[in-house]
Amino acid sequence: MFNQVPLTLNQEYQSFLKGCGSAFAGYSGEGNKIRAVTRDGVFFGLFAEKHNAEGVVFRTVLKDGLSFEDGKHCIAYLTECLIRNYHPVRIETTGRTPYLIRVFEANGYYAKGQGWQKIIDRQRYHLQDRAFDQEGYIINQGLTDAIPFGWFTSKDKGCGWISAFNLFKIAGCEKTISFCASGLNTFSPIGKLMGEELLQEWFWLKRKGLNLGLTRGTNRQSIEAMKKYKGGILLYTHRRGAHYVAFENIGGGKIHVWNAVYGKRDHIDTPENFLKVYAWLPFSSVLYLKDYENSH
Repeated sequence: MFNQVPLTLNQEYQSFLKGCGSAFAGYSGEGNKIRAVTRDGVFFGLFAEKHNAEGVVFRTVLKDGLSFEDGKHCIAYLTECLIRNYHPVRIETTGRTPYLIRVFEANGYYAKGQGWQKIIDRQRYHLQDRAFDQEGYIINQGLTDAIPFGWFTSKDKGCGWISAFNLFKIAGCEKTISFCASGLNTFSPIGKLMGEELLQEWFWLKRKGLNLGLTRGTNRQSIEAMKKYKGGILLYTHRRGAHYVAFENIGGGKIHVWNAVYGKRDHIDTPENFLKVYAWLPFSSVLYLKDYENSH
């Protein structure tokens, strides 16, 4: 779990700040304190922000040696913190460090001047913060009734677009709520009545740039796919009907699942146990990211 801690707590943080030179010039005034970013006690880098009525400007310097995935998760966490704290129209960051280019692009930022900018989707503020985890993944469909989907609300029929939204984040090409909800709503006439249909979701995601494979059959086949690939979408049947969830393979035989149990954070499980506990039928399907076999 990510946290922000004062620099005074650790000599390593202060030494790292000295090595940043003038990177944080203008960010050390009252109310703009520089903090260390950690995850489970491991130091990731430094962070500070300034804000006004329209948006937030922040600066971050991450330590050398972080993987793309670690950097992606860190920027996602910092972005979600700024959204919750300030509800900005846009977020900007100063400094275009070359090794962070992919990390910012993965989180929906685009280049602007000498930094990066992200325009916050207005639909984001139609939902409570509790609908999201600390990195901005949707974890509580029960709080999405403000987003229409077909003839219903997303609370009733939105698991298809929610799983797509989360999968784009997993794949490192974040899209907005509006993009996913409106896109699938328009693309799938069946979804207006029944919720999203598997092949419709597959075709739409492929058209939007994701190289996805599909397995349809037994839970055993789904388990094999979830273990082999980096992430995807699982369609299974629980006690209230069919349900889509996005998952990410985090190694060690475990997956991170979002929106299976509404509001559950850090839902970590094995594919076998997840389907044993939550699936009512022995049949399920997986849309998996073909470009990313599990490297753990």
